[in-house]
Amino acid sequence: MAKKIVITGGIGSGKSLLSKMLTKRGYCVWDADIISREVLFYPLVQARIKSVFGEEVFLSDGILNREFVRKLIFSDPKLKQF
Repeated sequence: MAKKIVITGGIGSGKSLLSKMLTKRGYCVWDADIISREVLFYPLVQARIKSVFGEEVFLSDGILNREFVRKLIFSDPKLKQF
């Protein structure tokens, strides 16, 4: 059975650098940040986000407007539940 290593840390702590180093050495790295950004392009995921936050949370190119969503969430504690 393969070993599994979980890398955690705050912003700027070197998680991405370590992931790149491990990838260069042939390890398989699953980056939750990358995966979470990719699923935002799935139509069902976008539909659910729009149903909760509204159509305006996505920019014209289909990218999630993270700053706008952040402001919404921090202005309404009920939205943090989603």
